[in-house]
Amino acid sequence: MKAVCLAAELEWSALLKYYNVEENSCSGYPYGRYFLMKEKDTGFFLTGKRKSNAAGACQYIIDHFGPDRVILIGSCAGIDPAYNVMDIVVPDLAVQTDTTVWELDRLIREEFTSRLSREGLESGFKTGTAASSDKAVVMWEDCIRLRENGITIADTESAAFAYVCRLNGLDCTVIRGISDFPHEFTPEEAADTGNAQIQGYLRNTPVIIERILRECLEKIY
Repeated sequence: MKAVCLAAELEWSALLKYYNVEENSCSGYPYGRYFLMKEKDTGFFLTGKRKSNAAGACQYIIDHFGPDRVILIGSCAGIDPAYNVMDIVVPDLAVQTDTTVWELDRLIREEFTSRLSREGLESGFKTGTAASSDKAVVMWEDCIRLRENGITIADTESAAFAYVCRLNGLDCTVIRGISDFPHEFTPEEAADTGNAQIQGYLRNTPVIIERILRECLEKIY
């Protein structure tokens, strides 16, 4: 069985709409909700946001459902300016970027860096390095620091999923669509729920989920 995971409620709603699944038909587990599609030999899991939920949900799914592959899908922030909003990225590397004190140490530690599987998606999709931190990339200085370290996209879950899968000897695939890019906002502008980054996330995420389900997962099933 394949386990397809999503972190955010907005992503989950788009998934249910795509497959015409009613919320009240889903089952619960400690980290969220799930449903199984026997015809695709796949379970779909809402895991909750941030690295703690990602790691806990991933291990729970491995222990209780026994998937042979874990696939994390969703939207993300773009970091590398060579990429564009709505690009679908299948990274080959996931790194945790909140395991050090940035001001005193290097940004990325090898022990929290994991290789990702791109099986079935090697051609036709952009790749790169996904960075994960519990702190979402909103402030401009955070974006610049990630750019300086060769990061392509940023989210709050991918590297935790990849790390847990690595410890369990299991393939992990990440498929993310760029919903928005950080901008050079003042703190007041960044906190405004009407700013361009937040609106881009809200507007583009449902479209990204539909594209990933249609263009990417159908190549894996």
